[in-house]
Amino acid sequence: MIKFLITIISCLFVNYASANDNIINERIKNFKYAKKAMREINQSLTNENYLNINDNILFLYNWFKVLPSYFPQGSEASISNNSDASAEIWENLDLFHKYSNNSKNISLGILKSLDKNNKKNIKVKFDDLARSCSTCHKKFRN
Repeated sequence: MIKFLITIISCLFVNYASANDNIINERIKNFKYAKKAMREINQSLTNENYLNINDNILFLYNWFKVLPSYFPQGSEASISNNSDASAEIWENLDLFHKYSNNSKNISLGILKSLDKNNKKNIKVKFDDLARSCSTCHKKFRN
């Protein structure tokens, strides 16, 4: 009976670790895409090519909406994964959610500015978004 329980518990830990590995890998992939989206938006602003901004900012808006769900307890950086997530995220989860929500709201503002063709506001809000991302990374990234 004890061997059976040990086997069951071991399977649970393996599944839990596997689930965390999957979410960490998905999180890393989304952050890489977000970084690429930010670069493409910046390039589009430099070239004054506003048509290319929409898809990238829409991705970012949707990413910021779900970003906190990609940080379940136990998915912080370790020697066994490629995560840069600081333990500070879980120690100060409310602030982490606030930063993510702020970036989501800024992204929404950019989408609205695109809809109104307000080019000056798009650039201002993009600079706000870049600062928001940088602030969060400084606080919550190893």
